[in-house]
Amino acid sequence: MEVQLTGVDNLMGVIIFITGIVALLVLLGLATMMAIGAIFGKRQHVSSWPNEQEMAFYNFEQRNNASQGKAWAVSLVCAIAAFVVAVGIWAGVEPDKRDLGKDMNMSNLSRNKQTSEPAKPAPAEAPAPAPAAAPEKK
Repeated sequence: MEVQLTGVDNLMGVIIFITGIVALLVLLGLATMMAIGAIFGKRQHVSSWPNEQEMAFYNFEQRNNASQGKAWAVSLVCAIAAFVVAVGIWAGVEPDKRDLGKDMNMSNLSRNKQTSEPAKPAPAEAPAPAPAAAPEKK
């Protein structure tokens, strides 16, 4: 079935494509701003404690912020590396083009085809020999 595209179809295709590009750019921009803020951001500690007690935890807050920044940086580097490896594999590895199904006998899978010869009964098994008698104990 072949459908003829009209001018409205082409116009809507262009509008949807442009909307998709804009949405992608917005998402990338937000992700970039969040990553930069998470790695390099200076956060002020907000607390209801008195200033003397709050300053006692200042070193812990600084260490926590530094650890979070390092964690974000490592995760972004790993994500970029995984993306580069995935694109490299996708672009560089040629898929296997062998037709593995050409050697298969598919006639035995068909249910519509009836065989002309009836099923043969299984051969009878020979009786097993009797076990030897156990020696008597004295």
